[in-house]
Amino acid sequence: MLCDHMVTLGVYGLIIKDKKILIDEDENFLQMQIDSNRESGACSSVGFACVLIALYVSFYYNVIIAWSIFYVYCSFQNPLPWTTCGNYWNSKNCQSNSTNHQTNHTFPTDEFFERYVLQLNKSNGLDNIGLPDYRIMICLLITYFFHFMILCKGVRSSGKAVWITATLPYVILVVLLVRGVLLPGSTDGILYFITPNLSRLKDINVWIDAAIQVFYSVGAGFGVHVTFASYNNRNKNFIRDCIITCLVNTFTSLLAGIVVFSYLGHLTVIRNGQNIKNVAIQGPGLVFSIYPEAVSKLEFPSFWAIFFFLMLISLGIDSAMGGFEAIITAVTDELSQYNYFMKHKKYCRYVVTFFAVTISFFFSLPNITYILIIASFISNDELIYESSSVGTFKYPVWIIVIGWLISASSILAIPLYAIYMYFTFSGTPRMRIALMISPEYEHDQIKKNGVAERLKLKHWISI
Repeated sequence: MLCDHMVTLGVYGLIIKDKKILIDEDENFLQMQIDSNRESGACSSVGFACVLIALYVSFYYNVIIAWSIFYVYCSFQNPLPWTTCGNYWNSKNCQSNSTNHQTNHTFPTDEFFERYVLQLNKSNGLDNIGLPDYRIMICLLITYFFHFMILCKGVRSSGKAVWITATLPYVILVVLLVRGVLLPGSTDGILYFITPNLSRLKDINVWIDAAIQVFYSVGAGFGVHVTFASYNNRNKNFIRDCIITCLVNTFTSLLAGIVVFSYLGHLTVIRNGQNIKNVAIQGPGLVFSIYPEAVSKLEFPSFWAIFFFLMLISLGIDSAMGGFEAIITAVTDELSQYNYFMKHKKYCRYVVTFFAVTISFFFSLPNITYILIIASFISNDELIYESSSVGTFKYPVWIIVIGWLISASSILAIPLYAIYMYFTFSGTPRMRIALMISPEYEHDQIKKNGVAERLKLKHWISI
């Protein structure tokens, strides 16, 4: 998987990142955002899609930050609540003794996450999703409060916050790395992570997973790069910035992987030589079940647990901040055509930021019920592409339909808005298409001469 990640990042990640920033800096405004309605015709539909995607991701991404805040709160208890069985949320299969496990046993860390944090055992299906959990809802409110305070003043406030949210995780990672490599079994875990398995290069699913991770990691399609690039100078060396950020992205992934697998290697020793393949699970279980178990075996476990989850909170806020900035900037740029907004731009920024985080908060609430609906459909590739079930649970048809509607809505924004633009113009079909694909400042010339440069093959070849 590591080899696939490197190749995919070099082939796709850097190229896409270059193109997205070039699009914006070449015109020096948010050409691909909603504001491009007046500048690039039908291309603004891509801006709508970017904003929708960024908004959808915020619905479940911030829930993960809320989980991390809740884990920080629980980490102040002694002993850590996920280290013991016998609690009211534990099942009869829970066993904390690593030397005596029955066949169908469960670990206390797994049950703490699934039965205490998520409370999945309280629902028997999607017909009984329950009310939002007030504990996680409070943590979610704290998360969105952070977002509002960071983003309400624009890049002036968010730029200062980045100095903390972008640097603190590296400090914590280095500290965790130093502690992790000193643990018994850490070498085996690190070797498992960095040793290539060339036979898996023939598996197309490995390449698909690598591509998904790279696209998500570099933020392609979220409108974030286009938004931040709009604040650059016209002569900014964006190619250098793209290379640096992609290299830092790779370095961070390697560093985080080494840190995680050093602790996973130690966990295999604690579990009496359990195969690391069974320990290194995918998804949120790795962060909220496996890793907490590993740090709970260290001296001063509460300290290391707080340290780790503070890093997750910092990383989460830093990443989510970019998506919100793309949404807020797109809306404020659209409103800038109105004189009232320009006269009260500072206060309107507060209002737009408030509505953005409020809308995201209320649509995040279904994700803190007993059944995580939206997160399942947006982030669970197995559910969407392979089957209509997860484990032994089979999703009803109406939920599958909702999932596809959510997934397709951002894509449908592109053709639907293009059709809308087509009927807003008058003239022959050729004239309408010419006006659709041309910026507004060319419209008068096109109507006068009846010729559009963008309909000529030479124009597209020159690009």
